[in-house]
Amino acid sequence: MTPGRLALLLLGMALVCVAVAVAVPAGREPAIVVGLALAFLAGGVLNWDRRGGH
Repeated sequence: MTPGRLALLLLGMALVCVAVAVAVPAGREPAIVVGLALAFLAGGVLNWDRRGGH
């Protein structure tokens, strides 16, 4: 799997977490935290790819 595809997958999962946060008020805070973590991880994957010269 290429780093770009991995970043898109992670970003998609982050969006799913945001959708869960909107739909289920009881699980809002954990879903937001996991969504942000996945979004930052996607950014880190792209930064690692750019710095690695891939």
